[in-house]
Order: sequence, then structure tokens, then C-alpha cells
Amino acid sequence: MTRIAHMIAAAVLMLAALSSCKEKDPMERVRAEVRQDILAAASPEGAAGFLASQQADGSWSDIDYKDRSRSTWIPIFHLKRLYSMVASYEKEGRNPEMYKGIANGLKYWFEADPVSDNWARNQCTAPDSLLSIAWMLDEDIPEESLDKVFAVLKKIDSDAGPGRPGGDRPSVIGNNAKAALLMRDWDDAADQFRNLGKEAHIANPEEIVMDLNGFSGAKNVNPTTGRGIQPDMSFHHRNEGVDNTNSYGASLVRQFSYWGAKLKGTEYELDDREIQCVIDYFLDGSIKHTVKDTFIEPGSWNRDLWVPTPERRFPDDVAKGLKNICGGYREAEIDDVIAIQAGEKAFDKSWCKFFWCSQYFIFQNPQYAASVRMHNQITKNIEYPYNGEAIQSHFRGDGTCHLSLDGNEYTNIQAVFDFSMIPGTTSLYVTEFPENPQHIGKSHFAGAVTDGRIGAAAFDFISCFYDLTARKGWFFFDKGYVCLGAGINSTEKEKVVTTLEQCRSAGDVKAEGNGVFNKGVLYESLDGSKLNFIDEELHGDYSKVTKGTIHDSRKGSARIFKLWFEHGVRPRQQSYAYAVIPFAGTTKAADLFKVLSNTTSLQAVESKDGKTGMFIFYEPGKASWSGGDVEVDKPCVLMVTGSKAYVSDPSRTLDRITTTINGKRTLTPLPVWQHSGETMQIKL
Repeated sequence: MTRIAHMIAAAVLMLAALSSCKEKDPMERVRAEVRQDILAAASPEGAAGFLASQQADGSWSDIDYKDRSRSTWIPIFHLKRLYSMVASYEKEGRNPEMYKGIANGLKYWFEADPVSDNWARNQCTAPDSLLSIAWMLDEDIPEESLDKVFAVLKKIDSDAGPGRPGGDRPSVIGNNAKAALLMRDWDDAADQFRNLGKEAHIANPEEIVMDLNGFSGAKNVNPTTGRGIQPDMSFHHRNEGVDNTNSYGASLVRQFSYWGAKLKGTEYELDDREIQCVIDYFLDGSIKHTVKDTFIEPGSWNRDLWVPTPERRFPDDVAKGLKNICGGYREAEIDDVIAIQAGEKAFDKSWCKFFWCSQYFIFQNPQYAASVRMHNQITKNIEYPYNGEAIQSHFRGDGTCHLSLDGNEYTNIQAVFDFSMIPGTTSLYVTEFPENPQHIGKSHFAGAVTDGRIGAAAFDFISCFYDLTARKGWFFFDKGYVCLGAGINSTEKEKVVTTLEQCRSAGDVKAEGNGVFNKGVLYESLDGSKLNFIDEELHGDYSKVTKGTIHDSRKGSARIFKLWFEHGVRPRQQSYAYAVIPFAGTTKAADLFKVLSNTTSLQAVESKDGKTGMFIFYEPGKASWSGGDVEVDKPCVLMVTGSKAYVSDPSRTLDRITTTINGKRTLTPLPVWQHSGETMQIKL
């Protein structure tokens, strides 16, 4: 071979080597970063004690390995203990005795082969724990357990039942990717990253979803959307229309935030369009389900409300991860969230939004946040307590209205909370709840109108459980809001109550005239109805909140402020009217609002300055206010503010509506299908 030929051959080999490095080195870098992340988060706390109490066969005597519980699956504590022991071994000196305990513990786990009656414990929880253990041990996985560990880490098919669309699939994909990286299966890892990107889209109309067992044919209850991100930027995990934005929906933004940053600059980096979709969902959905960008708004809690915790913060690492991959897209807004969550900037935003796919309404400004949660004939009332969590959530979708000043008004009070009296609801006062808490809604009229800053929500409430109806309206302005109820009827034997508030007492509760104060908030009766309240230290337990979890017998206490109207037994055509004014001082409702009507045909409120009027027409009709006259030819929610007017169709059956405002008649097309229920501006 000539010298030139040798040089060409050497060059070819060098290019091949460089090509190989270019393909694999970035993934080795990603792999190393993932392991470092897992190690950094691992705590060795308790490891010495776990090693000391471990039996010779690798088990622990206080763990029931035959337990099959759905929520608190006792065998998982075996892996949690091994996790701490591995963290100690890797971070505190590689003690040979600790390693022996780890090896024995893994061996016993595979021999015992514990099983839960909850698929997620078997196919997600246990593999998650083993995955973290395997990542920390890496090259030190005991030889006798190596094949069994890798067998567990083989991915769940993301198109099968456990990897169903919605909140489970992004988590499954994320774990599959970690497993592939651990085993250096770059091709499989690349497949997982592509699958993750496919999750960034608006749920398809009439999506035929995959059932928990993996079969098709479970047609969505909500005819407008499938699982995942909704057109209004809320999130549905199942085919029931329940708002899961900051529970299951959090998985999508977390996975994108994490992997997007890790893959940046590699050939596997996530697509810009997919990233922008997730950023839109984060800013227009996730963050708009929070109090001051920081705390998960209590009206959006689902089964997670059963977990005792002093606060429910939105994870602050998500925004930071999205900033790393945003490429400038909405970067200023992301920076703003980061600064607020870090306490470097005071919250200074105002918004009002109705999530028409999920029947969730939220008002927010620097002073306060308030939400309304409803249900209708295309959504179910609440999330089912699948594993014994939040077993008395029956009324949580019945027009609940939570007020938040600091975001922690309702945390850690579950043990003493009266679930018959959820803030905002008109309900029977019962001590025993029906067995099944989840039902498809009965109301044909649930919706809201908003200009993005203020707005009104309307609910023709029909109980899913009892003969109980009411027409309920909420009217939100900058300095407070008005709540109206009319047509309250029931034939049941229990008394009917409307609950204004049930939250932590600030210790400053006082009654004054037609109002009651707590934490500087004035709750004022506007129609002379008697306000009943308590301000007491209460003691209780979690048995009414959970069943089959580690918190069943947990005790709790809190000083509770509870405020309500009583409508008596079998009320007929009763009503209520009250205002809520945060930071009221000497301000009264009459200084801010004027109730124009509170009947079963029309509920209406205007601002004291006469610049804004809000109207809930339950039937076609007319109304007069300081700004003039309004008339509609169909039931709707209407708002006139300044020179602009807005309308929406809570029945979701109309494609147009005719309004007459101060003599000017306008035909307004209404959105349909995926956007039915959304507010439209009237072109005056």
C-alpha cells in the first residue's frame, strides 16, 4: 500500500472515530448528568438504622410483603430503605457492610416479588424506585441481581394501557428514557425522546382513547376533546372532563423541562414547535391555576387534597428548565415567573380566565385570587377517589369558590374540614355521603364571560346526588366580588346551606353589622340573610379524607373559620346575596357594587361607578343599568365594560346570538365544537 493510501485509510478511520464520538459522546454526557442529578437528590438519612434492622435474608420484619394495598402499598418501603442505603454507600464512603445489605435486599425483593392491586404501584412506583437504585449503583449493581433489575427496567409500551394518553404517558416515557440511557441503548433512548415530543399537542376531537386495561373503544365523555392538553390550555388525564392541570398535567411540563435542557445541542433535542406548545400550556394553563405563580390554587385540587402538607407550591424548577430551552419564545414571561417564585419580585399581574373545557374559572390580581369550579352534562363532577384518597369530595365541583390571599388558607386542615360545607357551594348538610362520589353533571348551563381582566361565572346547579337545585352567579371586580343565588329548591329531609367560607382562622374574626371579618376580608350579607359562623380550634382525624392509606388514623387540629347561610329543610325558591371584599378596611359592598337583579331569570351586578355591568340571562330578556339597556334573544352571560361588550354561551348549544345594547342590535357568531363556551367580543 502506498504512503498516500495509508494516509487516506488513516483519515477514513479517524473520521469514523470522530463520527462515532459525535454520536455517542453527547449521550454519555447526558447519561452522566442524569446520574449526577439522581445522586444529588438522594438522601442517606436513616441508612445506618435500616442496615442494623435488616434481617439476614435481606428483609425487614416490620414490612408485610404480602400487602396488596392500592395506595399505601407497604412493600414499597423495602425499596425506599434500599434507596437510602444506596445513597449512603455511594455518597458516604462505600461501606462494604452497607453494600452487602443492599445486595441482600435486592435479592430478597426479587424472591418475594410483592404485588399491589394497583397497576401503577407494580408498573410505575416499584420500577421508579429500582431505576433510581440502579442509576446510583450503576457499575456496582450486584451481579446476581443485574439481569432481574434490567428486566424490570424494560420499558412499558407507551401505547398500551399504563402508558395511556394524558398524565401517565410523559412519566412512563421519561422513565423509559432513563432506563435506556442506563443500559446505553441509545436507539431506544432516541425513540423515547421522539415519543415525548409527540405528547406536545392539543388533544384531538373525538379521540378514541385507550382504557386502563389497554383496549380501545372508550369514547370520551366530553365530545369535544381527548386526553391531554385541551384547547383552553387546561389538561384532562382521563375521558371524564375533570381538570387535572396541576396534578397529572404537571408531568408533561416537568418531563419537557428536564429532558429539553439535557438534550439541548444534541441530535435528539426536542423540536422547537413542541417546546413552544408546552411553554404555552405552562404559561396559559399551569401558571393560571396558581396563586401568585407560586401556590397551586385550592379550587383545582383533586385527589391530592388528602395529603397533609403545610403548603402546595408549584415546582420552581419547571420554569427554570423551560427557560433553558425556550430559544427566546415568551422568555420575558418565563423570567417573570422565575423571579416571583424565587421571591425576587412581588407578584404584580392581573388576569381572569375561564377554562371552558374544564368548567374552571379563576380571577387573579396582586391583592387576591378566587376561583369557581363547576360541572355540566359533558364533564363529570370530580375526580374519582381511585385509591382511597379524598373520599368525601362529592361536592367539590358544585360551584366551589375559594379565596386566596397568600395561597395557604386551606392547607393541612383536612382532618377537621367539614366536607358538607365547601366554600361557595349550596348543599345538603349531611354526615353520611353517597358511596360513589363521581357522576356526569346534570347542568346544561355552566360557563363564564371575561375580558381577560374581570368577569362573571354562571351555574344552573343541579345536584348529582340529591333533589337540590339553585341558580348561582359570581361577579368578579378588582376590589372584590359578589355571589348571588336564586331558585334554591329541595325536597330532601336534610337542611340546605350555602357556605361562604371554611378556612384557617386568622384569629381576628369579628361580626360587624351585616358582615363578618376574617384575615381582613369582609363577607357581607347583601339581602339581610343571617350569617352563621364559628371560629374554633377543632380536632379530628383523616378517616373521612382517606381510606386505605398511611394517613387513615392520623390526627390533626386547626383553628377554623366557617361562615354560612341556612335555608332550612325543603326550601322553595329561596335566595342569597353576599359580597367578599379582601383588605376591606372600612369599605362596604355598597361602595363597590350594586345588585341589579337576583332572580331565576336574571342575575346582574354593576360596579358602583357605573362603568361595568355583568348579566346572567337564564332566559331571553332585557335589563337596565347605569350604562343603559341590554337585551338578548338567547340565554347567555353578558358583560359590558366601558365601550366594549362580551358574551358567552354556557349551554354550548348556540352558534350565534343577537344582543341589543343601547338600541344597537348586533348578531355575534359564537364558537362551536372545541371552543364552545369561550367568550366572544361583541362588535358594537
